Amino acid sequence: GTYRLSISPADGEFYISNLHPSGTVCRELTLFINEMYDLLEQLEKEVKKHKWQKEQDAKSPEEQRKYFEAIIERIDRIHENCPVKTSKKPENVRECVERMRRANDLLVNDYGYGTYMTFGKPASVEEIAKYEERLGFQLPQDYREFIQLTGTVSVNGGDEQIFGFEDIGANDDYTPDGYLALSYTAGMSERLAMSEEDGEICLFWDLDPDPYTFMDFLSMKMEQTEEIVSEEYEREEKKKMRADGISEEDESAAVKEIIVKKWQKFLEENKNKKNE
Repeated sequence: GTYRLSISPADGEFYISNLHPSGTVCRELTLFINEMYDLLEQLEKEVKKHKWQKEQDAKSPEEQRKYFEAIIERIDRIHENCPVKTSKKPENVRECVERMRRANDLLVNDYGYGTYMTFGKPASVEEIAKYEERLGFQLPQDYREFIQLTGTVSVNGGDEQIFGFEDIGANDDYTPDGYLALSYTAGMSERLAMSEEDGEICLFWDLDPDPYTFMDFLSMKMEQTEEIVSEEYEREEKKKMRADGISEEDESAAVKEIIVKKWQKFLEENKNKKNE
């Protein structure tokens, strides 16, 4: 490979170098020990893996089967008990908002987040009607339902926002002329925006349009929030597994068995469908 650790003859600083067609790109290292620590971690993992394999080889096939069946059952139970179901697609805007609120409550109350997501004040039917009169057309149905359920949804102190009624059209340099911004993402050019001409919604990246529905966008943000809950939940469950003596190697081997079984089941089901 082109990866090199080197020392500068000019100033004695350590660098990580990676050769690219345009030349050598260097990143200064503050501590040489970082490089040695990476190597140490790799060696320790190899030692643990070797020790684990010897322990497994010492067990009879029946002992191995029972042990891994118990771990597989536990992993399946963990997935079943996850407080969010990230694979379940929302049916409507109301379900999206409710799931976002629930995910936020879990992060704050169960996983120690001070705040994660805040919800603004919903718009009244009268406010929406007056605004639509000024626009000259009705707001897209999904977005109208959203602003009746909540105001602006802010994530991470406002780093991300889905605009409610109070912030429609809070435009910036990443919102094209003739459009009203419906979202904001700090440090990125992603903007959901609505045409002032007919209410058509697009997701813009660097002002380039990508046809998108408001429901698509809201579902995506909901899924991102639920994924964080799922990761926190699994992190806590892994800690419990380690405390109970189930190693990373045990878990990894059990997960492989789960994947193989699911794949075999998938092939069998599709084979039967093909025959039908």
